[in-house]
Amino acid sequence: MYTRWLLQSLRSLSDLPPDLSEADYDSFRETIREAGERGALAGVPEAVKLCDIREGGIKPAIAREILAACHALAERTQRSETGMRTPNQAAKLLEVGYRTVMTWIRSGELAAVNVARAGRGLPRWKVSEKAIAEFIAETGSQSQACPAPSPCRDHERNRVRY
Repeated sequence: MYTRWLLQSLRSLSDLPPDLSEADYDSFRETIREAGERGALAGVPEAVKLCDIREGGIKPAIAREILAACHALAERTQRSETGMRTPNQAAKLLEVGYRTVMTWIRSGELAAVNVARAGRGLPRWKVSEKAIAEFIAETGSQSQACPAPSPCRDHERNRVRY
């Protein structure tokens, strides 16, 4: 969605008349500021830094360059997240619980990447499919990745609980 908005903004900048006034340059700065805000929501922190313009107007050519760079960053971010799984998705693949996967991530047994924006609170983990495959290869299989709980005897009712 962010990349679509960037493309629309780039098209609108391409269709501008050649005789623009200095007052129009302020609207380009607002477009760049909005691109930064939308980049933050889309999880592209580099776009936020790129769009950080505090004062003054921006010429259309510079605005086009900034939006094109933001588009390239957004495309790269989308491509890098392809093949990535959330801990819940990894848990389903490994046939274990979410907490088990989070324990493995924290201990370093399962490689994961924190994709949360800096200074924005809790981590947001992503696990690559390659890391999941390597983890399965190291532990033997999905069912051996986490051993079954050991039974214990419920002495009051004389039956085994799991």
